[in-house]
Amino acid sequence: MKSVLFLGHYNGGKKDFDARHFFFAKELVELGYKATIINAAFSHRIRGAMVISEPYNSHIEDGVKFISIKTPKYIGNGFGRIINMFTFVINIIRYTNSILAELGKVDVIVMASPHPFQFFAAKILSRKLKAKLIIEIKDIWPLSIIEIMNTSKFHPFVVLLSITERLMHRYSDLTISPLDNLNEYFKDYNIKANSAFVPTGLNLSFYDNINSDELSIKLPENKFIIGYIGGLTESNAIDFLLETASFFDDNYKDIVILIVGDGAQREKLTNIYKNENIIFTGALSKDDAFRVMQRCNVLYRASPGLNLDKYGISPLKINEYMYSKTPIVHVFDLEEQDMVKIAKCGMSIKFGSKEELINAILKIYNMPKEEREKMGQNGKEYVKNNLSYKVLVKKMIEVL
Repeated sequence: MKSVLFLGHYNGGKKDFDARHFFFAKELVELGYKATIINAAFSHRIRGAMVISEPYNSHIEDGVKFISIKTPKYIGNGFGRIINMFTFVINIIRYTNSILAELGKVDVIVMASPHPFQFFAAKILSRKLKAKLIIEIKDIWPLSIIEIMNTSKFHPFVVLLSITERLMHRYSDLTISPLDNLNEYFKDYNIKANSAFVPTGLNLSFYDNINSDELSIKLPENKFIIGYIGGLTESNAIDFLLETASFFDDNYKDIVILIVGDGAQREKLTNIYKNENIIFTGALSKDDAFRVMQRCNVLYRASPGLNLDKYGISPLKINEYMYSKTPIVHVFDLEEQDMVKIAKCGMSIKFGSKEELINAILKIYNMPKEEREKMGQNGKEYVKNNLSYKVLVKKMIEVL
């Protein structure tokens, strides 16, 4: 039997934001593997996150053992979050012997990155365990910080990330990623690495068991709802959608825009966009958010033309949108990597033209109901056939 350790600061359970490794681990357990997850006890990405007094605690969820490392509480994206990152790494190294006793034999370590600093802890564990070390890249750091936050590449934190990134790829055994063009990034930035593609998956049984009738918020009746469900951040270009509200308010009184979520831009967006046909709600639970997706007539997803998109995208939200059977308007510049276009489950336009966005929405609005339903069904079938964890675990096993 192979034993696999998934190490990731933000790795969560089935109800958390970063559940990718959990669902891979759960599928591996069902196939007879032993699977363990190491994560942080406190992080903003884990529901029920807690500050613990002991070096770590552990629990088992659906046959998967979690070892949660002591980390300090923080708020926002400031210095406290950086301290939390380094504490996670330091405490794994500090309590390595105790953690090794908890782990037992491990054949493969899969380390999740966003932040690459945990590589140092993963490398120490892999050496002591004599285990293969695989790096999984979901977000390209530091390029994401440079492009999304407009940070200088000479900023000390960015320089530290760059050095760590190169060390990580040099001293690991393999790279995998849900970004389908990551090898182009390695080529562009002269990094000696090669990546195997393992797409972002979806836990279909969770969504199949949601009772669509139970909804905690009241949605407008007899309206055509354009929905955005997700983080209210600049990288999701929500303002590009909200700029169309005045046009619909003047010309299509039955069209409303529904924004579900929270994030750094919430206050700014609610202050600027006060049209009567815009509805803001806070973040919802995962199952409630999916119910809202199913009730919308169109779902909106956009990327503001970032350079890093050409290396691949891995948004879980697109998978959820597609599985909800709701047509999607996708604002995305790279045709060859556009899942909505590939699956024929919506309309795709390039970023920048408000007129094109309005026309795409109106094309779906004016479609016969049967045509909209077929478009939505295409998305669901694509996810079912290509992106379920039961399908993707076979790809994961190939690289283990």
